[in-house]
Amino acid sequence: MKCFLSVAIWKSFVDVFCALQAEDRMHSASVEIKAWTKVYAKDRQLPKWWKLSRTRLSLKTNKFVHLTGKAWHTTVVLEYLAHLFEHERVLQIDVDVKQAVWAANNFFQLLTSCRKHGFYFLRPNQQREARVMGDFFLKTYVGLHSKFTGFCPFKLFHCRPKLHLLAHMVLGLEASPRNPLVDAVWMDENFIGQVLRLARKTHCRTTHISVLYRYTAGSATISATNDVWLQFSLPGRSESCFT
Repeated sequence: MKCFLSVAIWKSFVDVFCALQAEDRMHSASVEIKAWTKVYAKDRQLPKWWKLSRTRLSLKTNKFVHLTGKAWHTTVVLEYLAHLFEHERVLQIDVDVKQAVWAANNFFQLLTSCRKHGFYFLRPNQQREARVMGDFFLKTYVGLHSKFTGFCPFKLFHCRPKLHLLAHMVLGLEASPRNPLVDAVWMDENFIGQVLRLARKTHCRTTHISVLYRYTAGSATISATNDVWLQFSLPGRSESCFT
């Protein structure tokens, strides 16, 4: 999905054939996306530091482009693109790209809505709709991969192994009504990412013990800070907690 969104954003805002304007267009797109979240996605506003760049879109010659960032950033950008294509006249965008954005957004919104309301199993009509939307997105994506091969210096629409996993998830909806998002491991992946960031700051010979020290120190600091603010927020404790 991140490979797909990076191409969709690039084709919407960034003109790679005019390098002098590319950075300005990415900046304008970043401002517009964050402004959109303040109106339509108030509960999932992107952080102030978030912005589009060549690095975030992985725009490198002869490399597959993909959007880097957290998973929930991906869903927000997907909803924005679906809104943009539906309400604005973006004539230069390929019809198949628009259809893929529409299908992916409907697919994930259906599963997310059911999960948000505590439904672990989809009703027959929801199961059928998710299956059709997911299958349509996969077929459109594979078609885009073939259509845009050799289109520009960047490689577009990468058919990576995760696409195979998504195909299994979509096909599984035909046999089981269980919502795939119930088995999501976002928190686990986030924890692994935190550990990796700590490991990058250590020496290879002492990584195992240094990561434990750093993680323990960070956890202790956060815990102590939370305890202080908890005491400060309790009635009648605001004066004594700092004395």
